[in-house]
Amino acid sequence: MDPDAIPKPVWTTATFLHYVGVLFVGVAVGGSLAYLPGAAGWGPAAGWALLEFVVLVETAILFGRRGRWIAAGLFSFVATITWGALCGLAMVWLGGMSEHVEPLTGTHPGLLLVEALALAGAIAAFVATRFPLLMLLVTAAGWLFVNDLVSNGGGWSAVVTLLYGFVLLGVAALRGRSPETLWLHVASALSIGGAVVWFCHSTSRDVAVLTVVAAVFVAFGILVRRSSWAVVGAYGLYVVVAYWGALWARPRGVDARTSASLAAFSLPLPAPLTFLAFGSAFARAWAYPVVYALLGLALTALALFAGAREQRASPGAAIPAAP
Repeated sequence: MDPDAIPKPVWTTATFLHYVGVLFVGVAVGGSLAYLPGAAGWGPAAGWALLEFVVLVETAILFGRRGRWIAAGLFSFVATITWGALCGLAMVWLGGMSEHVEPLTGTHPGLLLVEALALAGAIAAFVATRFPLLMLLVTAAGWLFVNDLVSNGGGWSAVVTLLYGFVLLGVAALRGRSPETLWLHVASALSIGGAVVWFCHSTSRDVAVLTVVAAVFVAFGILVRRSSWAVVGAYGLYVVVAYWGALWARPRGVDARTSASLAAFSLPLPAPLTFLAFGSAFARAWAYPVVYALLGLALTALALFAGAREQRASPGAAIPAAP
């Protein structure tokens, strides 16, 4: 497929409302499919999933014929997830797979068939619509299939995930600047980063390794002008700063490393609020604002460097980094 032939969604008010609206449709579909197996049985649930799948596909086709490419792509996205659910429900109903089988627990022929069908459906949907977001489903289904084919969870799955991330990076390099490459880079960064976190998440030495890896991610994002790597790397830096901040702040009455691990890996998003809400509980309450200020200054300096580099690459024009 010619990369130049694939459109790129433009973020507007209408685009935002499309995404939010179809998100709620997806939540409704997922809720119904989660409820029906226990309430009505696997057969009726599979039948309902088939009905929803047909309706979603027809809706996507209708929008596509009317030139509403983003709406068509989003409904195709939900239809593709519904297709995977339909395959799983039908497989259980027909007796090809136990209802207790879960991914990343070994090689199960029925589950592998479901994942292969889901992967084929995601690829078919992407080829049919050329909607970049569908590449995220292709990479997710591919990750599940490869892991369940050659691993059974734990450390070996982390190794497979790491290798899978590098394969995706290679595919992204081959695709160049095509719009769907964004999601290849996102999946690659999450796969590699997730595997590193699996192996390095217990000690201060592990967190030091994560600090280096996160910094490499940001540097790589600047080098290749792919902000998806910078986003994942910046989040990683935030997580390690949350750890070092909690360790430096020395919570009273709580083991410092336990508190730091919780701050960094259990509740990383609200960590900045920890200082505001529980500042008196820390022996060095001032440590939190200091470490976050240092992180902010470091990210700002990196942003200035990245902007200057892009300006040198394209004199006379401010070109934003590709996502």
